[in-house]
Amino acid sequence: MCKIKIAILDDDIDWIESIKLYLNSCEDISIVGTAVNRQDLSELLQERKDIDIVLLDIILNQNKYDGIYIAAEILHLYENLKIIMLTCLNEEKSIIDSFTAGAINYVLKTDYKQIPYTIRTVFNRCCPTEILAKSFAKQQEEKMLDILTKSEREIINLIQQGYTQSKIAKILYKSQGTLRCQINKIIKKFGVSSSKEAVEKITMRGFYKNKS
Repeated sequence: MCKIKIAILDDDIDWIESIKLYLNSCEDISIVGTAVNRQDLSELLQERKDIDIVLLDIILNQNKYDGIYIAAEILHLYENLKIIMLTCLNEEKSIIDSFTAGAINYVLKTDYKQIPYTIRTVFNRCCPTEILAKSFAKQQEEKMLDILTKSEREIINLIQQGYTQSKIAKILYKSQGTLRCQINKIIKKFGVSSSKEAVEKITMRGFYKNKS
């Protein structure tokens, strides 16, 4: 039997051990790695390219949004990975933000017996929330672009495709000076320090922490 390979990120070590024991009792599920912080998870994902799903706690280090930011970062780098958020909070905003970040589903920790079922439905692509979650995340990404003019959206779209500024200037028939001015306006609107960071912020649907 081909097992569903799971990674867990949670800063509660005791809870990790308990849920590992519970999930490893399932014949079709295998916990291939655990992490207690973002760096640990990043190293695990680089080492194990076969992970199917990450179970990710929303609240890490007493910060309500740490898990959500990490989910957005992970999915920016690993588009095919699926994330199920774990939470003690049955709070509408946290749940909406989880879907905005790109998570496919969420499970309350108190309902841990639902985790195997949720894992299976997500893995087998028969999870009704997956289509809705992806559609919702796309809508949120589009909403972020509303602050841009039509011309600025054309520029950011070409930057997302990997074109250099000189190539973009030729495609859009703009001078280098005009293009730089427009890119600077885009950077200012998104509150970042470069066009690359602006693209990352859009892709991560706002869940982006400035590197500066």
